[in-house]
Amino acid sequence: MGGVLPSCDMKRLLSLLLLLSLFLFSSCIKEEERSEYLHIKDRLPEFSVFDLSGMIIDSHTLTNKKVSMIVFFHSSCSDCRRELPKIDSIWKKLNNHPNFCLMTIARGEQAEAVSDFFIQHHFSMPVYLDPQKEAFLLFANQTVPRLYLSDKNGIIRYIAIEKLDLTAEQLIAKILELL
Repeated sequence: MGGVLPSCDMKRLLSLLLLLSLFLFSSCIKEEERSEYLHIKDRLPEFSVFDLSGMIIDSHTLTNKKVSMIVFFHSSCSDCRRELPKIDSIWKKLNNHPNFCLMTIARGEQAEAVSDFFIQHHFSMPVYLDPQKEAFLLFANQTVPRLYLSDKNGIIRYIAIEKLDLTAEQLIAKILELL
């Protein structure tokens, strides 16, 4: 046949190319998924989470003239396991400060798993639950750990995603500057 395709093979090839181009074109025009909703200088959103006993805690606790650190995590996340000891060391140094609030929030997990994880790692920091990711989705839609530090007016002043680029001591200094 010398390089010429029969007409039925040519139709199949054209159909395949058309389907492939439609797939590629439609994926290019899709809105890119945003993984971050909040940025530095944004105001913290209003949200509520539960403590391990089921008591509801809302964001008004944070914006009541307190410097706040919100940390979203998941107990099976290796990056979270690396960063949470830093957060706990910060808590141990600042937990008695009346104008500092820490909310360590388990994204998409149940109380028993989170409680076991905190006991296993000897964490003393407070932990809250966001089992349906409702609070988390006000901040972002993917990637933990995720840390937000806000000033006394609820304005975000520092964000860390996946990895803290500051040591615990540097983050404590940043918190003390805001206090």
